[in-house]
Amino acid sequence: MKGKRQHLLLYFVLGMMTGLVTAAIFHIIYAWLFH
Repeated sequence: MKGKRQHLLLYFVLGMMTGLVTAAIFHIIYAWLFH
């Protein structure tokens, strides 16, 4: 059970990081296109 919880936390952190990177990329593209 403890290992499963750690896996969920890892996936949550990875998901958040991926979301932040995606948001940053979109923000850069948007700023580049409409500056």
